[in-house]
Amino acid sequence: MRIDGSGMLLASPDSEPVTAAGDTFTMHMDREPLGDIPLGKYDVTVVITNLEPGRWVEWSVQDTRNGGIWGHVYGYRLNPISDTETEVTTYCDWSGLPERRKARASFRSCRSA
Repeated sequence: MRIDGSGMLLASPDSEPVTAAGDTFTMHMDREPLGDIPLGKYDVTVVITNLEPGRWVEWSVQDTRNGGIWGHVYGYRLNPISDTETEVTTYCDWSGLPERRKARASFRSCRSA
C-alpha cells in the first residue's frame, strides 16, 4: 500500500481486476493511524464510479456494516510522460458527504502520498 498517504489501507483480498464503473471489491482498513475516530479495523466495499483504463480511476466507499455509500469520492488521474513514467494526480471530493458525516470527518485522510 505504498501509495496510501493516510496509513489506513491494510490489504485487499484476492479479487478480479476492475474493468468498468460499477465494479466493486473489498478493502481491509484501519482508521487508527489517523487518530481521530476510533473505528479500529473494518472492511469497506470500494465502488468504481469512473474508469478510463490507463488514464483515470475514481471510486467511492460503501460501508460493509450498513451498506451505505459514504458520499465522497477519491481518484487518480494518470498522465503518461514516457514509456517508464506516469504523472499521477490524486484527489478526493467530500462535497457529497452528508452533513452528519461532515461534522465527524477528518480531512487529513485526503492528503496525497
